Amino acid sequence: MISEQEYKLAVIQEEKAKETISLYLKQKTDNFEEKWDKFEKGEFTFKEEDLIYSAFARCSKCKAGLAYPKDCGMRHQWTCADVLKGVGTDNGHEAFPFAFYEIKSETQPSAAGATTRPKSN
Repeated sequence: MISEQEYKLAVIQEEKAKETISLYLKQKTDNFEEKWDKFEKGEFTFKEEDLIYSAFARCSKCKAGLAYPKDCGMRHQWTCADVLKGVGTDNGHEAFPFAFYEIKSETQPSAAGATTRPKSN
């Protein structure tokens, strides 16, 4: 049987764990937001390994896959991967906010391995 003292210790550990998790997620979000701000100013581009690609959806302008940066939050969007990588300009390429569009990502099991990620040479 678990004693009251063991229970109280577990509650304290749970509270500390929640604080640690919360701090970690805030740091991760802050780090991403710094990158995104630099990206929007044209001071930063994402690398291939920074992106999660759509399984099927592509930019209608250039046919590159749609993608989003890892660690981005729900306020972000699917964007033409060429724009995110600095290959194309923002002009006329597509972007779809997460809040309004459901696009299947390459990481979803139901994508069955499909991806719009460029094939490596």
